[in-house]
Amino acid sequence: MTPLDLATILSAVPEKRLKLFDMARACRGPDGALDLATIASLTGELDDATDEASAYITTVMHLRSAFARLLQP
Repeated sequence: MTPLDLATILSAVPEKRLKLFDMARACRGPDGALDLATIASLTGELDDATDEASAYITTVMHLRSAFARLLQP
């Protein structure tokens, strides 16, 4: 596999927007600090978003290892 092959494969991967980032923005107050009341009201949703992010990280790490093996001479 060449770097061009890898770039072609990666260009076909759809964008993934993690809920955790959107929720982090939603939990900021007007001054930019975290709003603890908002965070407390979204505990269940934050747990789900954290689980989603963890699963995404695990998948990316597996893919990274697989690509590293493919690119070894």
